[in-house]
Amino acid sequence: MKVTIETKFDIGQKVFWVERTYGSTTTKCSHCNGQYREIVNGIEYLCPHCKGGMETIHENNYHLKSGIVTNIRFTFNADVDDDTNFEGKVDSHYRYDVTEHRQSYFSDSDGNSRTLYEGELYATKEELIANHPDKFPPKKSQ
Repeated sequence: MKVTIETKFDIGQKVFWVERTYGSTTTKCSHCNGQYREIVNGIEYLCPHCKGGMETIHENNYHLKSGIVTNIRFTFNADVDDDTNFEGKVDSHYRYDVTEHRQSYFSDSDGNSRTLYEGELYATKEELIANHPDKFPPKKSQ
């Protein structure tokens, strides 16, 4: 059996990806303006939108990351109904171990790498930004 695999990225190549982190901010409730109460038709009610006059706004933060490909894995999965017949459900994909460029240091040990799928990686910053305009909108000129 001979298997020939052509990958999009090579070991040692610099690649880019998007990392999503979650954040939250606590502010005055936008409905009651932090009063924890509202008056409707002369009757005072507790604000139905907040607890204690504050609300938490959850947000996604996106960061452009870069690193070096240190390992490539090819996974091939197939559902088989018995020992000889494929059901036609075949799945294959590439996974890349990437060691992230960090501001303070660079380490290429496997313990510091992360595994990303081929579709999550880009060869250039510009390609990544062009494919994710919702996460990296163009900066407005002043």
